[in-house]
Amino acid sequence: PPSLLYPGFAYLRPYSWDPTRLTPNGLFLLEPSVLSYYLALATTIELTVLRNISRLWLYLLAMLACLAVTGPAALVLASPLLLPGMQPGMRRALLLLIVPLAAAALLTGAFSPLLGRLGELGAVNSSGYGRIVAPLLAIADQATNDPNWLLGYGAGSSPRANNVVQWPFSKLMYEYGLIVAIVFHLYLLSCVFSERRSRAVVFVALLPYLFFGGGFVSHASVMPLLLLGSLLKVEEQNQAPVNDRTRS
Repeated sequence: PPSLLYPGFAYLRPYSWDPTRLTPNGLFLLEPSVLSYYLALATTIELTVLRNISRLWLYLLAMLACLAVTGPAALVLASPLLLPGMQPGMRRALLLLIVPLAAAALLTGAFSPLLGRLGELGAVNSSGYGRIVAPLLAIADQATNDPNWLLGYGAGSSPRANNVVQWPFSKLMYEYGLIVAIVFHLYLLSCVFSERRSRAVVFVALLPYLFFGGGFVSHASVMPLLLLGSLLKVEEQNQAPVNDRTRS
């Protein structure tokens, strides 16, 4: 029902080669990019903590079906933290998963839509440009041309535009200035990385919030960061009780 839909999200997006079929998002996750983000989190937890091959297959296949760049990009950027924390057996299993998936994607042309999404970075009116390029340009422009770059223009004063999502840094810098933006991010990083949690999991949870257009207070990106970065600790499956695999 329209009353349940949150404006500004692509709930129903058909595959480009078959408009009768829709990319998966589960409705409750708002759009494929959000589902892709959550699947990247699930994949990271499986790779570093729980190590269940069956679930790992499921998450990777579902992520490919989303045709969203958010999840794969987060995993690629987090790979320097992921690989050292993986057991040798899991590395071999991951290799056995990725090779056939990559081969199938090449044979079926599944990479073409993903590469097309990367091309959005150069298109001014595209989602990719509005999520990644526009906020970066706004920060650079304010830092070089705006006399109020240090103190900002006040709460709620940042300009809004269609198909543009502000980064937390760009919004804070425009409204409160560079010092507040830096202090907030130092505080955020100290909170989520202060405990002995999986740094790879926290890093993947943090990326969309900071850089992929998740929005400063968007619940889809804030809640995983709050839970996995501050409240919950995912325990290894072979060490946790059967009915208590996470604890706060």
